[in-house]
Amino acid sequence: MPEAWPEVAWVLEAFGELSASRPMGMGAIGFIPIVEVATWAAINGVEDAATLARHIRALDAVYVADWAERQKSDADRRKNERREDHGGRPS
Repeated sequence: MPEAWPEVAWVLEAFGELSASRPMGMGAIGFIPIVEVATWAAINGVEDAATLARHIRALDAVYVADWAERQKSDADRRKNERREDHGGRPS
């Protein structure tokens, strides 16, 4: 993985730590709760929590969309594998 610019490394560190706080269930993931971002900012002495929140939300939007797309691709692949196992007929 390439090294992050020092100016944004703290945001990526926050995102990595905050990712564990996202809700998950029923085959989906949710966005990192804003209260978790605010708490992380307070604990880590971040003065501009609003900027951190904007960056986290932007990263999170891409992360969740990518996760959903990978889940869809995996489901489509499994569906096609089942069809192949049943001679091309839907299962």
